[in-house]
Amino acid sequence: MMDNSWFLFAIGCSFFNALHGVIIKKLTRILPSRFIVWAMFVFAIPFIALIIVFVDMPQVKPIFWVALFSVVLINALGITLYVKALNLSPLSLTIPFLAFTPLFLIFTSNLMLGELPSKLGIFGIISIVIGGYFINIEHIKKGFFAPFKNIYREKGSLLMLIVAFIWSVTANIEKICVQASSPVFYILLFHIIFPIVYLPIMLKTGIKVSKIKGNIKMLILLGLVEAVFIIFQMFAIQLAYVSYVIAIKRAGLVFSIIFGLLFFKEKNILLRLAGALFIVLGVFFIVMR
Repeated sequence: MMDNSWFLFAIGCSFFNALHGVIIKKLTRILPSRFIVWAMFVFAIPFIALIIVFVDMPQVKPIFWVALFSVVLINALGITLYVKALNLSPLSLTIPFLAFTPLFLIFTSNLMLGELPSKLGIFGIISIVIGGYFINIEHIKKGFFAPFKNIYREKGSLLMLIVAFIWSVTANIEKICVQASSPVFYILLFHIIFPIVYLPIMLKTGIKVSKIKGNIKMLILLGLVEAVFIIFQMFAIQLAYVSYVIAIKRAGLVFSIIFGLLFFKEKNILLRLAGALFIVLGVFFIVMR
């Protein structure tokens, strides 16, 4: 029987993931995107290390190492595109498209974990498509299909759709990692290995040390929020199906749209919020499958 505590972990992950996007959005205005990708993992390590001293060393299965390095390499692409999307387009036009991850999970989880979608999942797909339409509905004056076309014209939205697919793959691999070790052990190793692999890419930015020192408080905050939301996610994934956890996580896009209004004064929020609610409805249809 599934432990209901997974839902609390998933809700916590949802909120802090939205806050994570806000911090990254602010940092992209003053720091190179590739440096931010590298820094979010490096600055999270101390906070994760504080937790690992309180947990037992897990018995690590051989498949863990294959899965770990696979998810590191795939995420190098996914996270770079994620930060780039936030830099190119408004928060409320990018983050909502991560709600498509549960949609893609219908197919990737079927292939990788043997999970089969139900008819209820079809209603979820329809609801998500309607939500994607309403997010771009301010372009309706250009034609009925203009909002759909704008998804491809808005570079940040298109990149985030690609990220949504990439993360539908890595979410399944992460579950393999967690099951073959433990949530905290996997998270710590990932946050150590990823910045090492990503270091050559980051160094190409040529960022100055003075620039880092001038934004150290925001970088520490980014590391803290990164650690909290990813720990919540891994514990939730250990206790529940991947599609359930990611769906609840993506339902937090409502937080992202509100944050877009509060922190960045983004416009057309009510229209985008209406679209987001359709996407949330679709997410829950998929969860209920």
